[in-house]
Amino acid sequence: MAEPEAQSAPSPVERPRCYCRKCGYALVGLESRNCPECGRGFDPGNPHSFARRPPRGWVWKWGWRITGLMLLMAITSGIALEWLRRGWQSEQSTIGLLGNTRAKFMFKPIGPEGIERVLGTRWSYLRDRMWGVHLDLLQREEIEELHLNSLRYVESFQCFGCGQRGKKLYRLGEWPNLKELLMYQCSIDEEFMSGLEKCPGLTRLDLQETFFPRDGLAHLATLRQLTFLSLSFTSMHDGGMHYLRGLVSLEELNLSGTGITDRGLEQLKELKSLRILNVQLTRVTPAGVAELQKGIPGLRVIAD
Repeated sequence: MAEPEAQSAPSPVERPRCYCRKCGYALVGLESRNCPECGRGFDPGNPHSFARRPPRGWVWKWGWRITGLMLLMAITSGIALEWLRRGWQSEQSTIGLLGNTRAKFMFKPIGPEGIERVLGTRWSYLRDRMWGVHLDLLQREEIEELHLNSLRYVESFQCFGCGQRGKKLYRLGEWPNLKELLMYQCSIDEEFMSGLEKCPGLTRLDLQETFFPRDGLAHLATLRQLTFLSLSFTSMHDGGMHYLRGLVSLEELNLSGTGITDRGLEQLKELKSLRILNVQLTRVTPAGVAELQKGIPGLRVIAD
């Protein structure tokens, strides 16, 4: 007896795939002809009004954004690298000019520490910038070759015996980071003194035994952060003391070996931050010192 043929189970009715072209919402079985998610209309009888697969617009949208961001980062990195290279190359030119002199230089890297990981060991040298300069006994022809404007990161500049035997030292770079300026036995002019106005962060200024124009001290008025000033053994006299009245942060002042008298000391009464004053080898009297100390309590005066 023949066995009855096995009847296969009926396959489920396959519904056509139908997704909103705008937001990808599944539209199968809806009575409405508008997407309930975004409101876009569709017609089940028109295959052009819906999508057979969920659209992936977000892939393209974010893909283009990420690609654009990576491209922008690459361009920015290239510009930053070129900026570092030009700054380093400019400093190297100045170092080359002073390479045969008795100049001493000190360097340190610029920028955040994390940038070294970005640059790698190959380009890390581009971060090195000169922060300290020390010049000794430059001759006239050496002074004429000075080009200091490329040294944008200098914090300490020291010069000993420059400009005494010829042309004055007159080129001072635009150094917004300068904190310390020491000029020993030098000869500087009005242009050099006016350059101090481009160094608003200067805290220490030493012009010991240095020749400068009588009215050159007028440019000190902009140095509001100056805490130390030495005019020892210069042509300073009572007539120039009024230029110091604006140095409200001054804590130590050296006027030893100058021509000041008790009359000049009266100009210092407004310097309430002053703590140490050196008036050795001057015509200042004990009476003048006592009068100044009344106006500035706690002031220590170094006299003969």
